[in-house]
Formats: sequence, structure tokens, C-alpha cells
Amino acid sequence: MAYKLYAHTFMASYSRSVSDVYSLGADATESSGGAWTWKRPGRSVALSNSFGYTDLIGARFSAPGSWTAQSALSRELHDHLVVGVAFTYAQYPQTIFADLSNQNHFGVNVSLSWSPSARR
Repeated sequence: MAYKLYAHTFMASYSRSVSDVYSLGADATESSGGAWTWKRPGRSVALSNSFGYTDLIGARFSAPGSWTAQSALSRELHDHLVVGVAFTYAQYPQTIFADLSNQNHFGVNVSLSWSPSARR
């Protein structure tokens, strides 16, 4: 589901799969997420935030699921080229990493994106 206003875009998603999408022995997989983007028309700067949660369901998966989150800032250099920087966070449960405790990961991503067609 998504909703767009003048400068804001909101998105949300949910899915439940009666299968193990990661081949780890789960009975089902639940995923949900949300995102917000702010970009005024005609401006070259955009700000966005997103999050996601994935839970493997089954007798072998009693720990909570995995969380991810990201905040990003991007700027159009011209009609075909965008540079961006994002701060990311991920938390994986004990079931993914065997005997280790919950794993928290942080990172910074820098990207340069080119598109053959001009952005509008």
C-alpha cells in the first residue's frame, strides 16, 4: 500500500508465505515493512527512512525475528545521476547465528546511481 502527497510518499507492506523463503526449516515466513520519502518536486534533495521486520515461524524458531532500518539522504547531480548516503541498522536473532547472542550490525552506504532515462 502506498500514498503520495505533494512532497511525501508513504508505503507499507505485509506478507505471509506458507513456506521457508530462506531454506532454514521454517513452516512460514512473515515480513512487514514501511517507508517514508520526502522530496519536493523540482528540488534535487530527497530524504527517506525505511524499516523491515522478518519472522521465521516454526518450532525451531522461538527467538524474535530480524529488524532492519535505514535513513538516507540523496541529491540529484543532474537528470541521470544521483548520489546518496545511508545509515543502516540490522538485528538478527540467535537462531540465524547458531550459538551467538543477538547480532546488531550498523553500516554506512554511499551510492552513485545512473539512469538511462531522465528523472522527472
